[in-house]
Amino acid sequence: MTQASGSYIQVVEALPTPILLLRQNGIILHANAPATTLLETLEGITPQADFTLAPCWIMDELEIYRFQGTDCHQAEKSLINTTNSHSFILISIKPLKTSTDDLLLVTINDLSKLHLIEDGLRQLVEGVSEATGERFFQFLVLHLAKALDADFAFIGEFVDTERTTIQTVAVAADGAIHANFTFPLLDTPCEQVLANGLKIYPQGVPELFPLDHLALEMGVESYIGIPLISSHKTTMGPMAVFSRRPIRESHLAASMLQIFAARAASELERLQAERVLRETEARLKTIVDSVHTGILVIDPQNHRIVDVNEIAASSLGRTREEMIGTSCHRFICPNEEGQCPFTDLHQTLDNEERDLIRADGSRLSVIKTVSRVVLDGREHLLESFVDISRRKQVENKLKESEERYRMLVENQADLVIKIDMDGILRFVSPSFCKLFGQTEEELLGKPLMPVILPAEQLSHSTGFERMICHDTSYYREYLSQTVEGKRWIGWALRCIMSPAGQPEAIVGMGRDITDRKEAETTIEKLAYHDPVTGLPNRTLLYDRLQLAINRAERDNQGVAILFLDLDRFKAINDSLGHAIGDALLKQVGNRLLDCVRSSDTVARLGGDEFVVLISALENDHAVGSVIMKILEQLAEPYRIEEHEVYSSSSIGISIYPRDGRDAEELLKNADMAMYQAKEAGRNTCHFFSPELNMRATERLLLENTMRRALEREEFFLAYQPQMELNSGHVAGIEALIRWRHPDLGIVPPNNFIPIAEETGLIVPLGEWVLAEACRQGVRWQQEGHPPIRIAVNVSARQFRQKNLGTRIEKILEETGFNPEFLELELTESAVMENPEEAILTLRQLKKMGITLSIDDFGTGYSSLSHLKHFPIDRLKIDRSFVKHVTRDHNDATIAEAIIALAHSMNLTVVAEGIEHSEQMEFMHQRSCDTMQGYYLSRPVTADEFGSFLKRLGESDGKAHGLLGG
Repeated sequence: MTQASGSYIQVVEALPTPILLLRQNGIILHANAPATTLLETLEGITPQADFTLAPCWIMDELEIYRFQGTDCHQAEKSLINTTNSHSFILISIKPLKTSTDDLLLVTINDLSKLHLIEDGLRQLVEGVSEATGERFFQFLVLHLAKALDADFAFIGEFVDTERTTIQTVAVAADGAIHANFTFPLLDTPCEQVLANGLKIYPQGVPELFPLDHLALEMGVESYIGIPLISSHKTTMGPMAVFSRRPIRESHLAASMLQIFAARAASELERLQAERVLRETEARLKTIVDSVHTGILVIDPQNHRIVDVNEIAASSLGRTREEMIGTSCHRFICPNEEGQCPFTDLHQTLDNEERDLIRADGSRLSVIKTVSRVVLDGREHLLESFVDISRRKQVENKLKESEERYRMLVENQADLVIKIDMDGILRFVSPSFCKLFGQTEEELLGKPLMPVILPAEQLSHSTGFERMICHDTSYYREYLSQTVEGKRWIGWALRCIMSPAGQPEAIVGMGRDITDRKEAETTIEKLAYHDPVTGLPNRTLLYDRLQLAINRAERDNQGVAILFLDLDRFKAINDSLGHAIGDALLKQVGNRLLDCVRSSDTVARLGGDEFVVLISALENDHAVGSVIMKILEQLAEPYRIEEHEVYSSSSIGISIYPRDGRDAEELLKNADMAMYQAKEAGRNTCHFFSPELNMRATERLLLENTMRRALEREEFFLAYQPQMELNSGHVAGIEALIRWRHPDLGIVPPNNFIPIAEETGLIVPLGEWVLAEACRQGVRWQQEGHPPIRIAVNVSARQFRQKNLGTRIEKILEETGFNPEFLELELTESAVMENPEEAILTLRQLKKMGITLSIDDFGTGYSSLSHLKHFPIDRLKIDRSFVKHVTRDHNDATIAEAIIALAHSMNLTVVAEGIEHSEQMEFMHQRSCDTMQGYYLSRPVTADEFGSFLKRLGESDGKAHGLLGG
């Protein structure tokens, strides 16, 4: 061994991660100390170089690694250690070339602690889900501190208008709840959190915040905090955990704080709202006692006064004590007892003028309102009144002046109207009658809005009669149909208030502002639109881009900026003239508009530069589709006068929020990417992000090469067996498509199947899979193997074909495969898209003798009322329910329910994704019929499966163990 290699071994031995160095045959060449300890714990073995074979769970992953042919392989495993408990590990395999041999480097990371933390987090979620108020906050801080192994945790809120002091609402310290306290925010970690968002100080708090005396007294070494944000986007206070020692899992702690911050903020906001409500109720009581309105509460059953405020008593010349308990007829109603206008005569008293009886027998004129209220669970009458004696005195004077004002209004050139609060015209000036071509008699008593607005605008109008007169005057503009045509009328409106402070009418003065509106429209068009193309200019683009960013941040979506520059535009402009160049720019703008949604924006910045704004972006794939469409459209020739002009474009793309957080940065980055596209050649695009550019290029490569992959015979099938759980015999196999790309190697189905679905290539691809699986089934029979059922997936797009049954029948006839041994797997969404048509298609397939199954059952939206009519034979439980079935009660319950449902309908059940013995045993105990998964066998090639059939014939017919699991 050389000195250098000895140094490397010292480094490997010093690493805390278990590391194994293996030969290609799986013999352990070297294991560092952590790896030796781990193998002793899991397997009870001490590895010896060149003698010990790696455990079977490592050998299984080596086989998968070789089959996939990738440079690196990772897999998560659940193992039972020597103490009979579960260990969760992550295995990574990489090649290691030396001058003498090709070795394998295996690293093993223990994930058991992470799983324990996940369980603890779930318990915390369950604990706080039902708690509210003080109990919720105390439970949250106590268990946050415990889950994160921290000494302290607290939740606080601002207590002063200057927002400089924090009052805690719950404090946990050393595993117990402590009394709340206040502390100044200045020079504390909480100040940084509330100013800048989530903050993590894993250690060194005393050095970072030497003026935080409370933290120094408590011996705080580490701190992690997050602000609590209300539904109105205001900061209410901090939530934090801190400790006397460094927090080991600081990023986990930060994640947990983020998870519970929204719920804590919501609960704190609710408590604050309750506090405000109590304060409001106290203020209202004070207001009622001091308001200048007489208020009485009356029992309607005996007409006795229950309560009265001081204003009502003094207005009637009485005291509260004299009035409470006596009949209301003595004071506030001139009617005889037993003839209450409200309860006995059923009159409506709402701002009605009435007379009250004073102590000296005189009468007081008031505006009176009576309403029903529920107090202490029983209905009472709430009577309120306002003294209008002084108003009565001035009414006559108002009548005298009204005639003088009427003369002025009738000679006014502007339009003058008066409407009541129901929107009914009570006065119109002669100028109004003339403009709308109706007489005063025809207009009075009619609603105003149908007169001044066309019918199509009425449903969208706020309407004068629905205005709330918080202010005494306001302004509205309407486009009205007049005898002179459609004209814009600007209305200056004013509420007329009653002495009681209630709006009782609206007066308005209108003026024709059509010329001004047309001038404003012209100015706005020039200010926000490009004069050549009519598209939004830079100013309007920035405005819309900022709005799109705000919406994307709120809805957790993306925004894409496409910066376009026309290729060869200068040459076209110089050779054919500016008129042709301008016409070309207009046609380019129109083509771009045809490529995007109405909610997106196409803008021209100047010259030959355009920008496309794609808002509400769900994923990056949508951008690629738009770019391809734009490149194709702009590359088509343009017909301008007698010229046929060709001009492609170079496109730069930036994505919010990855490539920029504001409009300026996104446009700058897209511009930079555009220049990179120009350098790469014309009629191309370039993403600002190298990572996204690589993914987009790979997707375009897959889409382009997939069209010829079938012709080049790049696709092949792998086969995964299914085993009967009771007998252990092979129940059938599933045919799975794989793609051996000439440049990219083996392409995972998840990468190319969605593309095939989008492009429609899934139909010919699916037919090839079906035909190839049938041909292979016949080959195996010709080799002397007994017939075996082969399951083939049918995509939703294939299933929608009108002639699906005919095409399948033709394939069976051409290949000579017996339909009795063919199983078609369909997803829930495919058959439920159109249940009536699905039933007809399924019955046609069933008549042919084909077995039918529902794949991924439980993840779709099956209706049991339809499911019972489908002529299906099998249900396949989706792997998402099988994965955690032994340790997740909900998944176990769902799996049991699916098995029971299937058996009640005489269907067999297949559990897919079985990866270890505990899952298989669970399904066996619940009477599941069939299993499929890596625990039995990975998908293998046709040749490998042929060998398996041969071994199966030589054995007792049981499948388990023959393929290595």
